[in-house]
Amino acid sequence: MKTFYKPKFLQHFLVVLILFFSGVFSGNYSAYADIYQPEGLNMPGVWNGWTNPPANNLALASYTQVTNGRVTKMLTGTPRWQTIFSVAASGGDLTGGTYQWLFTSGATSSPWGNKWGGVTNVTMNTLQNYNLGGANNGITISNGKWYTMNWQDNGYANTQAIYMETSAQPVNIQAVSVPVTATAGVPVTVTVTLSAAKCAEEIIYLRYTTNNWTSSSVLPVSMTGTTGTVIIPGQPDGTTVACYAFSSTLSSVTGNYDMVSIKINNNGGVNYSYPVGAPPISWANLDSPASATINPGQTVNVYSQVYIAGATGQSTAAPGVQAWIGYSLSNTNPNTWTDWVAASYVSASGVNDKYKATIGSSLAPGAYYYASRFKLGAGAYVYGGYNGGYWDGTTNISGVLTVSGAPPAVTTGSVSSVTSATASIGGTVVSDGGATVTSRGICWSTAPSPTILNSHTSDGTGIGSFSGSLTSLTPGTTYYAKAYATNSYGTSYGDEVTFTTLYTVTFYVDMSTFIGTFVPGVDLVYIAGGFPNALSWNVPGSNPDLSMTQVGSSLTYTVSISLPAGTYPFKHFHNAGWNGGEWTGGTDRSVVVSGNMVVNSSWGGDLEWVNLQWPLSGTILPSGDFNVSAQAFVSHGKTGIVGGDPSLQCWIGYSTSQSDPSTWTHWVPASYSSAFNNANDEFVANIGSGIAASGTYYYASRFKLGAGNYLYGGYNSGIWNGTTNISGTLNIVNSFTFTVTTGAVSSLSGTSVTVNGNVLADGGNAVTDRGICYGTSADPTLANSFVQSGAGLGEFTVNLTSLLPGTTYHARAYATNSTGTIYGSDIQFTTYYHVTFNIDMSTCSSFVEGVDSVYIAGGFPSAFWHEPGTNQNLKFSAGPIHSLTLDLPAGTYEFKHFLNATWAGGEWIAGGNRSVIVSGNDTYNNTWGGSINWANLQYPGTGSMNIGDSYDVYAQAYIPNGITAAVGGTFGLHAWIGYSTNPTDPSTWTNWIPADFSSQSSDNDEFKANLGIVLTTPGTYYYASRFRFGNGSYVYGGYYGGYWDGTNNISGVLTVLPPATKTCYLKIFIEELYDGVSGTMKQAMDVGPLPKFGTGIADQVTIELHNASTPYATAYTFSNVDLLTDGSVSISTIPGNISGSYYIVVKHRNSIETWSNSAIAFDLPGAVSFDFTTDAAKAYMSNLKSVGTAWVIYGGDATADGVVDGSDMANVDNASTALLQGYLTEDVNGDGIVDGTDMAMVDNNSTSVVQVQRPSAK
Repeated sequence: MKTFYKPKFLQHFLVVLILFFSGVFSGNYSAYADIYQPEGLNMPGVWNGWTNPPANNLALASYTQVTNGRVTKMLTGTPRWQTIFSVAASGGDLTGGTYQWLFTSGATSSPWGNKWGGVTNVTMNTLQNYNLGGANNGITISNGKWYTMNWQDNGYANTQAIYMETSAQPVNIQAVSVPVTATAGVPVTVTVTLSAAKCAEEIIYLRYTTNNWTSSSVLPVSMTGTTGTVIIPGQPDGTTVACYAFSSTLSSVTGNYDMVSIKINNNGGVNYSYPVGAPPISWANLDSPASATINPGQTVNVYSQVYIAGATGQSTAAPGVQAWIGYSLSNTNPNTWTDWVAASYVSASGVNDKYKATIGSSLAPGAYYYASRFKLGAGAYVYGGYNGGYWDGTTNISGVLTVSGAPPAVTTGSVSSVTSATASIGGTVVSDGGATVTSRGICWSTAPSPTILNSHTSDGTGIGSFSGSLTSLTPGTTYYAKAYATNSYGTSYGDEVTFTTLYTVTFYVDMSTFIGTFVPGVDLVYIAGGFPNALSWNVPGSNPDLSMTQVGSSLTYTVSISLPAGTYPFKHFHNAGWNGGEWTGGTDRSVVVSGNMVVNSSWGGDLEWVNLQWPLSGTILPSGDFNVSAQAFVSHGKTGIVGGDPSLQCWIGYSTSQSDPSTWTHWVPASYSSAFNNANDEFVANIGSGIAASGTYYYASRFKLGAGNYLYGGYNSGIWNGTTNISGTLNIVNSFTFTVTTGAVSSLSGTSVTVNGNVLADGGNAVTDRGICYGTSADPTLANSFVQSGAGLGEFTVNLTSLLPGTTYHARAYATNSTGTIYGSDIQFTTYYHVTFNIDMSTCSSFVEGVDSVYIAGGFPSAFWHEPGTNQNLKFSAGPIHSLTLDLPAGTYEFKHFLNATWAGGEWIAGGNRSVIVSGNDTYNNTWGGSINWANLQYPGTGSMNIGDSYDVYAQAYIPNGITAAVGGTFGLHAWIGYSTNPTDPSTWTNWIPADFSSQSSDNDEFKANLGIVLTTPGTYYYASRFRFGNGSYVYGGYYGGYWDGTNNISGVLTVLPPATKTCYLKIFIEELYDGVSGTMKQAMDVGPLPKFGTGIADQVTIELHNASTPYATAYTFSNVDLLTDGSVSISTIPGNISGSYYIVVKHRNSIETWSNSAIAFDLPGAVSFDFTTDAAKAYMSNLKSVGTAWVIYGGDATADGVVDGSDMANVDNASTALLQGYLTEDVNGDGIVDGTDMAMVDNNSTSVVQVQRPSAK
């Protein structure tokens, strides 16, 4: 121990001198007054069991004597020692109470050598005197407070000290901001920034001097949050103001500034300062460029620099500086110029400040001179030249700006009024480039980048907007166009635009087929349809462009419309309004536009199909009867009704030449016979009675609807074509020999057909057998397959069955008598294919199985667009998958499904029909409403998340015909988001989570799924979408343009990181709060007694995680953690990247610190759980107490020193004597009052020598 007394002045002086020159001291210290610093200052007392040096409480220990001691020598200002400590019932440096204590200084082996006391009761926030060798001091401190102690170092003599009390930890003064300079007489605002918001007791002050601390003033700082300001009064020119900020609890500070300071920011000991009175501008220049060339309308950035001693070259602009760049047509002194543009601060450039101004945008062509100008405050202007300093006209000169002429600036406008031969395009000349615009217009070509060497318009001169009219364009052609403008400097062009001319489509409708009264000149005819833009489904009569005009005096009306290529539905209307349509329900007409074209229609429907129905052939005598029938179909229900269509005419014609019927001249009018199969009208004519000459004749049908064109029918499937649909054959003989003819084919299906024959004459020998023979080769005989049909003369009919679908057969009639067997002519037919339509109705939201019916309608032979419900052969079978098989010839057919009878129940309203190409037996699986036409993975394409986060993935799907375009999710459309650790085809993945409908995105449905709820392992994952409509096939979406293909549309990539935080779940019972009967803990009480904490909270604990190896240091601390009455503790703020294993340490305000039995792994996936209550072995060294069926943490450590002993008894005894109440550490049973029950618990555990058990190195 080194004890210094005044007689030992020399020894003291030498020690201090050595420390001074070794750098230990700095600032204004008295070299004679300080205590011996290695022995430092300690504060032992009752509060730490009078341990000295106070190694058991670092807040009371000198940093020079105890490692990490916090009583610290302040190295600037008044020599003093400081410590700041917290007081709390648990978790603080000290607990509240009244204590005796001393200031001491001495060697470790003799720490009591020097002591200061004599203050029996410390008065807070007051400097008090302490005597060397005085009696114990007394102090009362309160829980929930912080205390700052400053002790003046007067050496080994009487001194003074102060305790300052705050309700929170004092904050640091982080920054003090003063100006670089100040104007004389102008107040200066100083900004002070704190590290956090201060408590109410802390007062922030600014102390300043104007005479190097000969005198000083103190000003309070007005704080808001962490920032405050204070105003220093204006000072005379030439003054230097120095200042620093400090905090204190004193409401008025007039002296002893360092002793009453809690925190100080004095700029590292040199203080903050600024001079008053601006230094002059001592240098300025024109920095760059020396010269520049621009076109009219363009700009150039001009830079300049300025230097002011001590003011420029800082992080911000020097205050009070104004800057300009000026220009003139004359190369004269800039101080004579009148055009100046304000310049803005750019940055520091060495010790200078750099400024920038932009000039030139409004200058006409010519040569200009430019320079800089600066002004500081109200000072004089200075002018800068290029580039060494002030402008002098010789060395530092003006810059030169040349504004050159240029071609005009022109923009291209939008394209409008496009027709098949014309278009309009706008343009704007925004700048003339410094010369008069002599021509302007639009140039165009069928190739990109047109110029005025191509076709062009001329649309005036000068600046401004114009419009060019393009003519003589070719229909349906893509053009490229630009606006142009020309002046004496050249021609310039605007942006290129493209457009495609339309086609002229001329519509004719024959009104002679109108049923009812139609009066030309009185009644009007309109067209309406799904035409583009403003023409789309206009109400008839509302748009003159869609009014049809009469052709001459005929009943034909016409209109021409310009249309782009595409398919358009349309319909004709009689008079204005929607009620005058050609028909109600059904499908619209349709036109496919691919060029200029004419579309002919007949009102109410078109003649779409005709045939020669029966017979295929026959033999008669001259002028004998021979009846021929033919059928026709007119769309939209005009045929197939009883009575026929009065505007439909039919003829049967004949010729001796087997040629195209349209060239024939002999036509016999046919009479309406009947409606066939609710679809066709059948006509009959007798052509035999009018032919007297024998020979072979060929016959066919001819139909005409109204004033329309003729259509010719062949046997028997449709319009005559000379191959599959052919003319019938009539043999007229003068006398009958043994003759048999092969008749027509009818009732053709996929496996059967009806063939007619006729034995015209037996030649005088009775016919004993007749029938039809058939095979797949021409001219079959009885050696092939055959079916008998009786005997004798006359017509007969045979049904051929068990045929193969889609197969071409040959057939002949045969007859046998005693002279032998003869055959009729060879005919051929092709059986239909079996086509099965399946429809999945699970996507129809209104469908009820067993109640609703499903129909098909389409362009099928003999069932052409039958209205749903009128033909039960077009009704599907019942079942989840509804099925219907039709026999159809090869071909392409449009169709649509319908729910229940009438046209109103279609799958969709807008859009086109379904289509099927029949080329064999086949099954077509469809889903009500259509099928997915497009799907994608919408976003995000890539991303990352921590385990436990959400990661929403979006995907879209499109079903045509307005299905997904309707508002809300599409019924029956299902979506998933799948993921895999391999970047493979998503169709091979097994992990799929359902996605919910999210929103409507244009015509698509968008779905969303959260991958975050299923991905709980770090790594890289690939994800994609999957969609299914009804029970249809899956489709997979890639990011983000469509179906997944692995190249253009790919899987998303998600990086899953460890959780940002992880949770630790503990179960703990505290002895003094635990009820062995209920198995739960009671709530700790405060004054009242009332619960200290909210419902369900027993008390609070501190949880620490300690390293698994020596010295078992604290790695993480979690304070004030709620301990619930059921013993559960949840800590959710543990870093997610925690690794390794840790001891779990439980600290409670008056219980024994308890360690887990071993280090617990924290780097495994998921939460960490540990239960201290199930076994004594759960604690290190089994340091738990058995209560009932649970194990609890020992209580009674009221002094929190790790052992239950007499010191705890003393504290509890004192508190009980004083009848203390509230949430106190001495209240070990937590009932809100310190009494004998607390004494009993402490006594029991102290008798058992209960103490902390931890790994030995701790």
